[in-house]
This record gives sequence, structure tokens and C-alpha cells, in this order.
Amino acid sequence: MKKIVLSISMIFFIIGCSTNKNSKNQILGNDVINKCKPSTGYQWSKLEKKCIRPFEEGVKIKSVNNSTYAAYIIYKNDKLELFSKETTPSIILNKQKENTWKKGDWKVEFLNKLYTVKNKNIILYQN
Repeated sequence: MKKIVLSISMIFFIIGCSTNKNSKNQILGNDVINKCKPSTGYQWSKLEKKCIRPFEEGVKIKSVNNSTYAAYIIYKNDKLELFSKETTPSIILNKQKENTWKKGDWKVEFLNKLYTVKNKNIILYQN
């Protein structure tokens, strides 16, 4: 009986210590998304195809409702990537006309040196 219990215990120990294929998605308890570590400010950029810190590489646009929030945008060719609390993960907007990018209900405009981010025609961010 002791041998059976010991054998079962060893099996559970080995299974518990085996590596998990998803363990590459964990680093010191912090979630890693697309090889980016959000706890250090990095997010995956679909346009750049690499981890970036939007607050370092993007253009900051302030929230109209809450002074602690901001959105960030980066450009590449005729595309714009929007990073905000409402668009997690980021979204890609396509250029519609000069200084206007759109995807679904989302719209970013750059008029009179002023960025405006709208969702369903409601201004969320502006500077």
C-alpha cells in the first residue's frame, strides 16, 4: 500500500514540476502578451510589429473627461494605431481623407493642429 501511495505521489510531483507550454507567457508572475511586459509599460504594436512604449513613441492626446487618462497614436504609411483604455489591445485606423483616419465607430482627426479622437461621434480625447 505504501508503494502505491508513494508511486502516486511521485507521479503528481513530476506532473506538477513539468514545464507548461504556456509558461513562456509568464515572467516573474507578470503577464507577457506578444512577448511584451505590460507591467513595464510595453505593449505590442501591430504597425511596428514589436513591443513599444506608446507613451514614449506615440503622440499623446489628453482625455476630455478625466485628466489622468490619455490616448497615444503612432503612424505608419496611411495607417494610424490608437492606444487607449477603450481600445485594449490597440486598434488600427485607415486613412479616409487628408488628416482623417477611421475604423468602425472610431475616428481620429488632425485639424488646425489639434488631434481629436471620437467614438460613435463622441469626443473622448483632444489636444
